[in-house]
Amino acid sequence: MITDKQRQRDYEYDGDYQSKSRYTEEQWNNILSSGQLSEEDIHLLKQIYSSYNHAATLLQLAFHNKTTEEDILSQVNAMGELLAAANDIRPEVDFSGNEYWWFLYFWGKNTDAGTLELKLHPELTEVIGALWPEEEERYYAFMNDVERSLQIRYNQEDAVWVAAAVLLYEKYYQNPGISADEILLMQYEVQTRAQKVFGQDINVNTITQICNADERGHRFNYLRDIYKYYRVAFPGEFEGDRERPDPENFDYNAYIYSIYGYMTLNELVDFIDHEYAHLVDESYVELNASNGFVRMADYLTRQGGTPYSPEDTSEQALSLRADGEDCVATFHMLADALIKEYPNFTYARKADWQQPSEGRISYIFCDVLYMENYAHTNAGISFLTVPDKDAVNIEIALNLPFCNNEEAMLDIQDKCSMLTLMTSAPFKVENMATEGFDLTEDSQKIKASVLYSYEDFKTMKEEDIVGMMSTATEIFASYYTDICQNYYPAAEEMPQEDPLAAALGSKLKYRPAREVPGPNIIYKQGGISPTTEYVTKVLQGYDVPTESEDTADHDSSDNFDASYDEAFPNGTSGATAAYESYENDPSPASSPAGRSDDGSLNGGFSGTVSSGSPGNNSPAGRDGISRGTSGSPSGTAAGSPGNGRPAGGSHPSGGHPAGNLVLPDWYREEKVPVSTHPDRSDQSFHLYPKNTLIRGPLKTAKYHEAMLTAVGIIEGKDSNMMRIEPVPDILEHYKNYVEEKRIMHISYPDIDGKGYENWIETKNGPAIRDGIFKEFANRCADGRYVVMMEEVDVNWMHLFGETAVLLRDNRREGTGSETAVTLKYSKETFKLPSNLYIVATCDSNISEDTVLGAISHDFFIRHIAPDSSVLRGIRVEGILLERLMETINLRLSYFLGADFQLGEGFFLGEADKDPFISLARIFREQLIPLLEKWFDGDIERIRYVLGDNGKQRPDTVFYRETPFRENLFKGEVPDSFDTGRCIYQINEDAFFNPKSYIDIYE
Repeated sequence: MITDKQRQRDYEYDGDYQSKSRYTEEQWNNILSSGQLSEEDIHLLKQIYSSYNHAATLLQLAFHNKTTEEDILSQVNAMGELLAAANDIRPEVDFSGNEYWWFLYFWGKNTDAGTLELKLHPELTEVIGALWPEEEERYYAFMNDVERSLQIRYNQEDAVWVAAAVLLYEKYYQNPGISADEILLMQYEVQTRAQKVFGQDINVNTITQICNADERGHRFNYLRDIYKYYRVAFPGEFEGDRERPDPENFDYNAYIYSIYGYMTLNELVDFIDHEYAHLVDESYVELNASNGFVRMADYLTRQGGTPYSPEDTSEQALSLRADGEDCVATFHMLADALIKEYPNFTYARKADWQQPSEGRISYIFCDVLYMENYAHTNAGISFLTVPDKDAVNIEIALNLPFCNNEEAMLDIQDKCSMLTLMTSAPFKVENMATEGFDLTEDSQKIKASVLYSYEDFKTMKEEDIVGMMSTATEIFASYYTDICQNYYPAAEEMPQEDPLAAALGSKLKYRPAREVPGPNIIYKQGGISPTTEYVTKVLQGYDVPTESEDTADHDSSDNFDASYDEAFPNGTSGATAAYESYENDPSPASSPAGRSDDGSLNGGFSGTVSSGSPGNNSPAGRDGISRGTSGSPSGTAAGSPGNGRPAGGSHPSGGHPAGNLVLPDWYREEKVPVSTHPDRSDQSFHLYPKNTLIRGPLKTAKYHEAMLTAVGIIEGKDSNMMRIEPVPDILEHYKNYVEEKRIMHISYPDIDGKGYENWIETKNGPAIRDGIFKEFANRCADGRYVVMMEEVDVNWMHLFGETAVLLRDNRREGTGSETAVTLKYSKETFKLPSNLYIVATCDSNISEDTVLGAISHDFFIRHIAPDSSVLRGIRVEGILLERLMETINLRLSYFLGADFQLGEGFFLGEADKDPFISLARIFREQLIPLLEKWFDGDIERIRYVLGDNGKQRPDTVFYRETPFRENLFKGEVPDSFDTGRCIYQINEDAFFNPKSYIDIYE
């Protein structure tokens, strides 16, 4: 927000070109948010915004952007011409008759330095500050510092030094390639500038005698007299005597003005210590010529990151290239010394003095060595420059990426930790994420390193520096060879590379999808939420089943029951009775017709139960019955036993009319054995709770948060690491883990309304089938597994039945209170593994008494609030979506409580549709019905939420109000009638009027 001081500065701005802005703040917001301007244009506007009084000269902008004034002027004119063309605005003409378009953004004036100053229009500055609050915060902090600096009163002598230093700075950068003779200053130059700094006239004797180190009786060594010209003393010229103002009485953090903009006095000191000293101090060059590492430090700190073009053949560019090649050759001496001692090592990465792809000079050098026969380990020895203000330290490190063997990693950790005990070098050992120069990405590593300080080697000779560091490199080389030989798998033992292997975490052993059994995603028909619908489009192959498929799947068990009723019309007699007889007493004598050695029942059954071919349309398909020519079931009982029980049984009465009874596929499949992998009892993973319920209002980021949690559990990454991952990567990983059967996704987990019977176990006649949760839990082996349950409702806990007690952390496998329950159908013992995690989502308006009260001891409940900040800066037909969402949610919270709010998804339209039409349809077809449900038809309160009660224009009211009319009812109206009641009717046109939405919050 523009302050009163800033408004005063704007009012007092004396511009040669000062026309009124053509655009309002709202229009500027649309322009900056629309994408019309390039990133370079936005950067330039921010740069001018950050300058003193939101104004900068072409000279300042060209200097800081390393370009020319002509290029800057061309850029701002192009920006203005873009707006002018869109709005049919003609250009202005300057004093020289030249046309210009930059007036649409700026005021301007011609400065004494012969350059044009551009000042942002106040309306534009307001919008930039609103869109980028961090820029506004920095600007006012900068202005406060400048204003404080302008209040400083220097004495005459210090004002002379400041003036001379600023003049040197300006002259040096105005004249590229200037020599030591050309940088001298004249007396009147110093005096004129010093009087501006001091604020009063400066006595000439102060310059010629008091501050002149060559004059007898001087008191300050600020200037040197060179044939009636002056230069500033360079650092160390007078061997400890003061050559600049005393820091105890002088604020070097204060700002001073130069033609290149306001700068701190510390920046001036930095310039004098380096560029200026390098130019005028002959001993400076000689001192650094003896130590290439010092030259390297100076080169990286002064030139690192600056633009460089290989096509540039100027003297300055050729000098930069020569210096860069010299510095990088010096740096390679460290790695070359190790290769000379250990010829098996070679470069995996080699530093260069420039980065051609980025068009810049390198600001960090990094070499990495490895042995080719251990390339599969991705381990390496790195040499890295570490910037430290004006110094450059050097780090040498042994980088050892995590492998799948946890015991091996512990041994490696212990071995590396011994470095600090066995040697006098200051080794440091730490576990950390891999860095950009490592030979592997997105992983963890053990890093053993030693850092050599610039202060320790800046006075040494190059050969002595290499010798000093060779001790650490030889130790690392020895450790590298030993560890790679003994703790990493040999190259021929490495599994086939797969992109998912790295994502499974340090402890997880990767197995291809075909080797990992597990259930598929299940969706309840007609119950896909908008969030899930979006994500399932991304997860190819997980679309909602069609109605015919869903019905067929759900009806298979019912058809199977029908087949038994038809095949055995005597109710509990027939196969069911035979099975129950066997279940109660499996001995041969208990069977009506005896039992064969292979476990099947034999006797007076005239037909067989055979396995028919699957298929919805085949006679032996989903209905489970194969018809004969007579239309009656025919066949003999013969099936494969499962879980030690017969797949068919005898009819005690001696048979049934001829026919073949065919069991459905799910009845014939063998049960999945319970895994015995040790990870099922693992208790070492504590980044996430076993059970998490993510709760929030409708259309918030609950599902995205659940995906982050699920992927984080499997990959062993905490929530902070997951939040910096790109969203497309998260979706891709989630899809892969579903395919790998490590995540089971359930949307609206009602399991066809049968709850427990499809979740834990299903019983149909004599057949007992594992439910999807039980089957998934039994298959959990190595690593971690997640059951994702999206949009649970009030009855979801009935799915678990007696197994709900196993959800508690201390009842899982491997815990001190490990618990097993006996399942009611199969009578099997069932345990819940410790490496199985449950992540569920639900809407916050579901009653706490019915859901949260029942599970608060078993689930960690994470609340997700609506986030209106994602809508910041988004306008749709002039509607500020952020303010619209905040206003509606505040009103809903007032009436109904914080759980009844709208998520940001209500205000984000579909990407492929017109944003305003999409917003209108969401309000009309989703929001209005939802509000009527929440308020139980109380339209009066809904009108308060939507602002209808305060709108001035009838065409913007969503609910039209028709007052009670006396002639509404015939005859006399009883006193009990509420004559103050109004009749409300939806105004369809209001939903397509932008003003209807703007008036909600204004």
